Amino acid sequence: MAAGLLWLGVLFIQFGENPGSLIVKNEHTDALGKTLKTLPAYLVIAALVAGAFLVGAVANTVTGAVLRLAGRSLMKGLNAIGGEFRPDGLMRRPTSLRRFYRSLRRLYLSCESFSATARSLIADTVASVLGKAKVPGEAAMLYPLSHAISQTRYSGPQLAVTAPTLYQDFDRAKAESELRLAIVPPLLVLAAVAPINSKWWIFIAVSVGSVVLISQAIGQQRAANDILANAAYLSQIPLPAVQSLADFLENVDPQPQGTAEWLGAIMWSMEQLAQMEAAEEMAREVVTLEDEDAVYGAMAYLIRRKSSSHLIAMELLRRTDSGRSKMLYGRLLAVSRHPDRKAAEIPRLVE
Repeated sequence: MAAGLLWLGVLFIQFGENPGSLIVKNEHTDALGKTLKTLPAYLVIAALVAGAFLVGAVANTVTGAVLRLAGRSLMKGLNAIGGEFRPDGLMRRPTSLRRFYRSLRRLYLSCESFSATARSLIADTVASVLGKAKVPGEAAMLYPLSHAISQTRYSGPQLAVTAPTLYQDFDRAKAESELRLAIVPPLLVLAAVAPINSKWWIFIAVSVGSVVLISQAIGQQRAANDILANAAYLSQIPLPAVQSLADFLENVDPQPQGTAEWLGAIMWSMEQLAQMEAAEEMAREVVTLEDEDAVYGAMAYLIRRKSSSHLIAMELLRRTDSGRSKMLYGRLLAVSRHPDRKAAEIPRLVE
């Protein structure tokens, strides 16, 4: 409603002095104008409120999509510039630029809607659920955290059933975040088109205020997500994809032996459950492991199960110009050519 009223203010400033530029003049619009002049004030106010609601609903949908796209682009840009902000990547940067990249890292973390505490709680929840299926902790910790986080975003309504009081806190924090994000675009446009003196100074002041509102919105969204993460940790809301994966792994026959086979079993089970994006993301993560035998064992398991996730890993290994990657690629290529033979019988080829 607040955003709708602000957008109506923008429309009034743009077309209020010359409504003919917006409305076609004919006998029907003239009759409508005369009718509106005879309406009582309370009906005009009701019409204004209804119009603000409709304009706000449409504008919030459009501006919300634009803000999400801009936010994702910003996060990807910060991630790319900062070399993913890993400590090893930071140390490869020139000494004179490390302070700049540390600042980028702080900015990147401040823009995250999930705090480090919430991420830790969700990771512990995933490890606990998969642990019930006898998945080793080393394998469970490689479950794609972003995939688990995406599941919690839609678990709010379930919290209303299991913990109503907690849901009220979640709903309040989420509503405050959405309100702040909704009024930022019309405030900026209103400051830009308002017929006042010193417009640029007003626009700069409103821009600073909008930055404050966005930072507050991120803080409120973090608070809401912290509530969801804590609820997932306390088993008040489920993580459906993780739970279905654990149930599927319990019935895998034969049961995997060792961390490497469990890694492969998790990715293969994800494919069977149509969690393709999670399987691909985990395959990319497994390739980066320092334990070559773990990478080889996981991918060999996928090849023997006729899974497609190993193709992504092999492509990454093929493109990486290092002796380790070439050796692993050769070994996996040999497995793909002889999938029915045991690992000890397959020569370690290097191409």
